[in-house]
Amino acid sequence: MNVKSMFLAYIFLGISVISLLFSLYYKIIVIKTSPGRKDRNRLIENIKDPITWREGHTILSYIFIFWATISLFIFIYLKFFNNEIIISLLYLFVYIGIILTSVLLSIIKKKAVS
Repeated sequence: MNVKSMFLAYIFLGISVISLLFSLYYKIIVIKTSPGRKDRNRLIENIKDPITWREGHTILSYIFIFWATISLFIFIYLKFFNNEIIISLLYLFVYIGIILTSVLLSIIKKKAVS
């Protein structure tokens, strides 16, 4: 199936916003579990290794910031520097697959280390 580049641009903007929200979520969890915070004991009471857990969430927040930035650049390119052309949705599915693969590899690596 093919779509116009303008429609695809807004899909990439949505991916950028969603990635940014995930990044903020993981960053807030890391900040709330830092030493000296009131919420620390409530949030990490059942975690065996909180230091490794925090490092894993920090890495996930950076991964989502990376994908938010890349998606925003793709949005800008498709919106402002590209004429109205027809693009296959296959590229979008491959892109989402690469994002999911990078996140899953990070989670698997985090579990293998701990």
